[in-house]
Parts: sequence; structure tokens; C-alpha cells
Amino acid sequence: MPENANEPILPIPSDLDKRIWQARAALDALRHQIQTLHERYGELHESPESLRTDNLGNPMEPSEATSAAQMWLASTSRALSAAEDGLRRANSYTTRLSLTEQASEERQDRVDARALYAGQRSPVERTR
Repeated sequence: MPENANEPILPIPSDLDKRIWQARAALDALRHQIQTLHERYGELHESPESLRTDNLGNPMEPSEATSAAQMWLASTSRALSAAEDGLRRANSYTTRLSLTEQASEERQDRVDARALYAGQRSPVERTR
């Protein structure tokens, strides 16, 4: 096996960039879910007479529970917005990257060498 086949295979920058875009989409979907939950707890908050709380822990009114839930969901939404902003900022740099022709060729050589090596290895027979 060629000696460079043991060296790490560089990732393709555009593949990594695509994964950042996928993470951004997942964060956006999660933020939408959190917003929907916030709205639904708002609906419950508007009907406290239809709610009760358990008797575990300190006593609290249903309106306190729904308000606290909405507060923490809003906090979660802000944290997700900050995370999305971080990914957006990272994207402003990641979209500018690509492998040089030489690095791309070396990468492909390593991929080919590993595939060849993997195909040449004989399976290990196991005995009892």
C-alpha cells in the first residue's frame, strides 16, 4: 500500500459547507417547533380555568406554570437564533474554501489507494 494511504484524507470544503447549511436548516426547523410550542402554551395561558397543577413541590398556579414555560421557550428560541447566527457567520468563511488542484488530486489518490487496499484484503476467517 502506498505510504501516503495512511495519511488522513482531507474533507472536501464544499461537503462541509453543505453540512453547515443542513445544520442551519435543522436549527430553523427546531426554532419553528419551539415557536409553535410557545404559541400553544400561550393558548393554555389564556384559559387558566381549564388547567390545574399537581401537588408536587411548591404550590403554583397554572398561569405561573404556563408563563414560566413560555419564558423558557423564548429563552431557548433566542439561544437557537444565536446558534444560527454563528453558523451564518461561519458560512461567510466556509463558502470561500476549496481544495487546490494538487490537494484534490492527492485526496483522490488516497481515496483510490484505500479502496484498492480494502479490496485486496482477504476476510479474516474466524474459528471457535
